[in-house]
Formats: sequence, C-alpha cells, structure tokens
Amino acid sequence: MTAYRLTSRLLALAAALAPVFAGAATAAPTATTGKDVVPLTLERVLGDPPLQGRLVRQAEISPDGAWVSYLRPSETDSEQLELWAQPAAGGAPRKLVSAADVLGGRSQQLTEAERMALERKRISQGGITGYQWCGPTGKTLLFPLSGDLYLVRLGDQGPKAQRLTQDEQVPEQDPTCSPTAAVSPT
Repeated sequence: MTAYRLTSRLLALAAALAPVFAGAATAAPTATTGKDVVPLTLERVLGDPPLQGRLVRQAEISPDGAWVSYLRPSETDSEQLELWAQPAAGGAPRKLVSAADVLGGRSQQLTEAERMALERKRISQGGITGYQWCGPTGKTLLFPLSGDLYLVRLGDQGPKAQRLTQDEQVPEQDPTCSPTAAVSPT
C-alpha cells in the first residue's frame, strides 16, 4: 500500500470516527448540575454506563473505503460488544449486529479455548469480540460468536447476519477471508 493511500485511509478513519468519539465524550456525566454538586458514589463509579462513556475498539476501514466499522458496547450492557459501521463520507452510525440479535435470546457459550484466547487478547467483554472485512467490495463482514462463524452482508434492506458453521465440537476462533471473500475457518 502506498504512503499516500495509507494516509488518505487514516484521514478518512479519523474523520469518520470523530463524531463517535465526540458522542462518547459528551455521554460522560458531569460532577455538577447547575448549582448542586452530585456525589460520586462507589456504585456510580463502578456502575453502568461507564463514567468515560462507551468507547469503541477495533476500528477499521472497509476494503473499498466506503465504511468505517468498529466494536462498541451495547447501550443496555457495557460488557456486551456490538458491531457498528458508518459511512466514511459522513452519516449516522448504525448497529450492524449484536450477539443478542444473532443468538435470539440464547446465552453466549464459550469453550475453555475461546475464554483463554480472549484472555490472551486482554478482552474481558462478551458479545462480538472480533471481526474482519471479506472481499474487495466492502459489503461483507465475518465474525465468530459462541464457537460458530457468522457473515454479515450490508445491503439496501439493512444488514443481514447468516450463520455459516454449526459445529458443537470444534469452535471457530480465528477465521480468515481470502481476497475473493471466501471464508476458511481455523
């Protein structure tokens, strides 16, 4: 990748994420409201939503440069990560998928190997903890959840998640996509 292309992609990422970070910064509560001082209790410091706001992680630009995707804590539970994206040219962010949407009320099941892999990556949250773009079009994302692989396609009717694997014995943890968008579980 040329230096110019890398610089332009980084600038697009920064521009697209600026509103997200601004929203996270304004979501943090203040210590005063008008004339009254609000006490900062231990319950509030450790409570939900976090004082620093809901920070994003693993921000990436789609292969075609049209989208910026990232993981963000759920509005209802900051310990559950959801997959979000927004147009790189500007526009409102939108939730693509969450673990609750995909699992349909079932609880997330992790094997010991999956728990250890998340611990090595220093990820303490649940839900969608990793993803990757597949193919050159910027229309397909792949993510593992509860030992299975899911594909999310961005379309005109909104994102659609599709379950690719259903193997109870061997969890798919580190999938890879070929440049043509073919998926190979590992």
